[in-house]
Amino acid sequence: MNLNETFAMGVMVNESNISDQLKKFWDLENLGIEADIETTEKDIMTEFESKITYQNKRYKVKLPWKPNIK
Repeated sequence: MNLNETFAMGVMVNESNISDQLKKFWDLENLGIEADIETTEKDIMTEFESKITYQNKRYKVKLPWKPNIK
C-alpha cells in the first residue's frame, strides 16, 4: 500500500457574484409578486379590526376580498 500520494485542489469563488445571484433568486419581482402600493399595513389592520366579532365564545372574521373583483 502506497500512502505517500498527495492531492491538491484549488477553488476560487467570487462571493459578490454569489450574493447577486441569491438576491435575484429571492427577489419578489422575479417571482412575479409585487407589493400592493395602494394598500398599507395600517389600512389592512383597520379593516380587519372593524370586521372581527365575538359570538358564542368564538371569533368570526370575514374573508378579505380585493375591491372590484367579480
